[in-house]
Amino acid sequence: MNWDEIIKWSGWIVSIIGVLIAFYYGLKSQEQKKRLQTVDWSEIHAATAYLSRKIKIDGVPTVFLATDARGGILSRLIEERYQSDSPILIGFCRLSSDPLSKEDVVGFQKISTPKWTYFIPKKILDYKNSRILLVDDATFTGQSLVSIKNWLIENGCKQISTCTILASEISVKQEICADYFWSVTNQSEMTFPWGRVR
Repeated sequence: MNWDEIIKWSGWIVSIIGVLIAFYYGLKSQEQKKRLQTVDWSEIHAATAYLSRKIKIDGVPTVFLATDARGGILSRLIEERYQSDSPILIGFCRLSSDPLSKEDVVGFQKISTPKWTYFIPKKILDYKNSRILLVDDATFTGQSLVSIKNWLIENGCKQISTCTILASEISVKQEICADYFWSVTNQSEMTFPWGRVR
């Protein structure tokens, strides 16, 4: 084998190794990106333990108001730590662009933001003089929690706190994030065990 062939084969070997290294680090990067965008059950339990302790300092809620089923899951996990049997009222939401978001639903108050329309159970107004905890899984712009909290205040509710697992950097900087949150994110989309949040 002459020097030209050795150089040629060395070039091929270095090229193949370079491609394999690039592929390996590409996969590692995707795994890290996925990790940053995913909240798993162990993190949910850590978050609810942390939030429960923080909330308890100001007083255990008398009633939980969940913006939707996802908030209902968190409400139940937090309430379970207090062993209080506090009621959990659960609303639901639709994208504001969804034609069904224009409909009224008996027993629910419709509250719209540019992106979402929430349907909040009017039964919450039976608890005007109670300590209400408004719960959602994440807040990115803060508009939803602010709109719902403002409606509660306008209807005579006095002790309202808000709680999420994640708060966006934007909502924290603008001081419209939840009163209690576990972590700050710069992501505009997250994956929770119950689905994608955006």
